[in-house]
Amino acid sequence: MWKSYGGIVRRYPKISLSEERQLILKAQKGSKKSKDELVLRHVSFLIFRIYEVAFPSLIRSFGEELNNS
Repeated sequence: MWKSYGGIVRRYPKISLSEERQLILKAQKGSKKSKDELVLRHVSFLIFRIYEVAFPSLIRSFGEELNNS
């Protein structure tokens, strides 16, 4: 399951603070492309939060199945 997000993470690497602020300004002005890019640039952080923080007991119980799906 998590491997399928690898392409997104590679295509949209982590964002610097200055880039993030520029995208936020554009998004506030109504740029849908900037809004989408902001979300996609934070996908790796979201995956980390889900994988490591939100469901640690599920990862411990079903980690192999989750990693292989």
